Amino acid sequence: VETRCEAIEDPFAGKLPAPRTACKFYNFKAKDNARRVRLKPGVYCGWTKFNGSPTIRLKPGVYVIRGGGWVVNADAKFVGKGVTIYFDDTSKIQFNRNVTIGLTPPAAGKYKGILMYERDGLPKSKLVFNGTRSANIEGLVYLPSRDVIFNSPHVMTSTNQMLVFRTLIMNRADWTMGPADLNLRSAKDSETKSASSQ
Repeated sequence: VETRCEAIEDPFAGKLPAPRTACKFYNFKAKDNARRVRLKPGVYCGWTKFNGSPTIRLKPGVYVIRGGGWVVNADAKFVGKGVTIYFDDTSKIQFNRNVTIGLTPPAAGKYKGILMYERDGLPKSKLVFNGTRSANIEGLVYLPSRDVIFNSPHVMTSTNQMLVFRTLIMNRADWTMGPADLNLRSAKDSETKSASSQ
């Protein structure tokens, strides 16, 4: 671990695309004890709870969470490929006890490489992961206003991930991570290289 190193400028501030935020789904309710739940991209307003250990599959696209959040409870599976999740306010996703997570971002297009991010300028808030059986997530998770807590037990594997949090607390986590293939040069570095090439 390298300590006391100089932080680079935030390379993402004000540069990520802002999706539309007009509500499409209000207090979405999955059927009680449904074994499979398929979610469509769109703007989810209010609260959504997933009970009964379902497999929740997100179709490819952008999911906006606004004015509440999603609560994913015990033994559920939460999976999706080509997915971007956007928090329009201090809304959240909370995973409770033995959830299995498998999420990857789009491989091309406007949201390429962005898995999870938030609107600029939000007040600080918490995002809590209360125990996962396994989690495999990739891409950029950009939540600079969030105090993120991973409570035990938490198992995470990722080969292509970049995290930006306000603070991070890991309580007995087993985490294997590889760096993302995103360019993190600061604006100053970019300017210096540009000037030296002229």
